Amino acid sequence: MSVTIDDNRLIQKGTIHRQIDLPFEIEASLSATEDGNIRVHADKIRAGHIPVKGLLHFLGDDLAKLVKHNAERGMKIVGDDIILIPRTLTPPPHLEGRVTRVSIAGGKIIQFFDSGRHTAALSPPFRSAAYIYHRGGILQFGKLTMHDADLEIVGDRPGVFEFFQREYQKQLVAGYSKNTPANGLVAHMVDYSRFRPPRAYLDQPRNQR
Repeated sequence: MSVTIDDNRLIQKGTIHRQIDLPFEIEASLSATEDGNIRVHADKIRAGHIPVKGLLHFLGDDLAKLVKHNAERGMKIVGDDIILIPRTLTPPPHLEGRVTRVSIAGGKIIQFFDSGRHTAALSPPFRSAAYIYHRGGILQFGKLTMHDADLEIVGDRPGVFEFFQREYQKQLVAGYSKNTPANGLVAHMVDYSRFRPPRAYLDQPRNQR
């Protein structure tokens, strides 16, 4: 299945494998659920460019009966809604938080998290155009645990930070960290692009690498 963005709509395309392979396209809108997840609502469902949503409902079917889903892997389907669960959608280390608003802007999906505690605006200790800043709560990475977390993560490329959550330890080990006067920590990570083989290498047949 592929997912693209068209203006403020999410377009999903794929193939349903049943008695025959049936290509489908879903045009969807995004919103936040009451329990802090992301709802992808199927406004239009087409199969072979033929609208089928109304036909499915007429036959007593909906999206949940056509697509396999697993809540433990970050997705469940309720009726014609795909529910994305951020805390299990990504590989460890998992992110815990409540999504209060979600939108599409500039070709990107923007998620807003809110714990219900409204504090003063955050002011990261290190000036950078691209960073990740954790403030408050308990943060655990490796064998270290930080209470009342104050951790800023920045990359080594100006204006860009490619961070790979599943491989973050490689980036962390290759970089360095500095303490701040407020007992916080700034972790300078190596951009993940530095760990990729050159494009020419990837284009070679495997038996020639």
